[in-house]
Amino acid sequence: MRPGDSRQGGGESGSRPPRDGNPARRDRPTGPHKREGKPLPDGGHARPAPQDRPDRRSTSQAHQRRDKNLEELRHAPGDPPLPLPAPPPSLPAPVPHRPLGKLKLRPWFWVVLVVSGLGVLGGVKLWSWLAHQPAWEGKHTVAKVLVKPGMTLRQVADELHRLELLDDPRRLLLAARLLGGDRGVQVSAFILDSGMSPVDLLRQLLVFSGPTIKARIPEGARTAEAIGILARATGRDSLLMARMARDSSFMRLLDLKVPDLDGLLFPDTYFFSPVEDERAVLFKAVMRFQQELGKLLPAGAADSLDLRRLATLASIVQAEYQVPGEADTIAAVYLNRLEIGMKLQADPTVQYLLPRSRRLYLKDLDRDSPYNTYRYAGLPPGPIGCPGKVALEAVLKPASCDYLFFVSLGDGRHAFSRTYAEHLVARRTLDALRAKLDAGELADSLSQLEVAARRDSGQASTP
Repeated sequence: MRPGDSRQGGGESGSRPPRDGNPARRDRPTGPHKREGKPLPDGGHARPAPQDRPDRRSTSQAHQRRDKNLEELRHAPGDPPLPLPAPPPSLPAPVPHRPLGKLKLRPWFWVVLVVSGLGVLGGVKLWSWLAHQPAWEGKHTVAKVLVKPGMTLRQVADELHRLELLDDPRRLLLAARLLGGDRGVQVSAFILDSGMSPVDLLRQLLVFSGPTIKARIPEGARTAEAIGILARATGRDSLLMARMARDSSFMRLLDLKVPDLDGLLFPDTYFFSPVEDERAVLFKAVMRFQQELGKLLPAGAADSLDLRRLATLASIVQAEYQVPGEADTIAAVYLNRLEIGMKLQADPTVQYLLPRSRRLYLKDLDRDSPYNTYRYAGLPPGPIGCPGKVALEAVLKPASCDYLFFVSLGDGRHAFSRTYAEHLVARRTLDALRAKLDAGELADSLSQLEVAARRDSGQASTP
């Protein structure tokens, strides 16, 4: 309770004790004395009003006294002493700096340093000479290289030098020594470029020991389809491959007397290495065609062969036959028609003008196109697909017969006829058999169909 206050509180004297129970807190300046700056009852002074305060910049002693008074108010005489601040951690004594003397290097150190630097610089220059500079510094040359069985890497290097693809055979041998060229050289044919480095040439020639890329061209695939299959499998540029397939300079490089590669990408399963480019991928498929054709012909006969005509007729036979034993008879039918000037009238040539998934209708036979063998006599302008070995052999070795017509039996086989009248009879017979099958007369119709098939197959000399 403040002095002179008439309010009653708890306790004997009627004054309320301090909240913290400390008697010394009764002397704390409170009430109107603090606001008016008047002397306290015990002789102290309250804090002056804001308008009576002196300038803080010139009252450092007043600040010190104020801090002392505040400390006394916080810590009364009866309170335990305040803990002393902990002394700062002791720092280790500084180590006296002892200047180093002059560094002395032995002469052999400089020798090793110079020799190592020259070795690194020489290695960089050597690798640049082998891996980044063209193999032939003169004119740009692209050539086909044939590696025969038994040829050594030295002989291949000399052959590259003769073809002006490699200026110094020792560059290829040195690159083989650095890269481990003891794996042997592939027995194959290559399309190589003088702009390649010796290391690039070596990667093409050596037997690849890493993982290979598999691609399969199916029989009868169109050229665009075959290029798409090869490009997707190898990750090469399909547009560049399509342009190469119709590039006259590329045809001359392959020694082909054809305008394009239609029908010359042989259907087979191929394995490519990751270093083979678009040109090498196409060349491998064409080379396989030439190899298979060479097996079917006597030595030297392929030079006088009309390759375009062979591939075109073989592609039609490939699209027509389903039973391999009938391929040579189908080829004979078309050859007999060509010999007498009769139109081929082959459905696959008209189907070639349509999307593969599109079904052929009678109205499509009136399309005006040189590929429509119903309107134009002779062979179409080019192959309609990639013929396989059976179709090529059928055209080269056709059956000895005088058939001019054939009609499908519905199960992959055909009925062959010599005259158009016989052909009409065969068609009517087959149409009648189909009608009986539709009517439910299954057993009798199937037996007649088998008899007709055996008769026609016997005439065609096919199993």
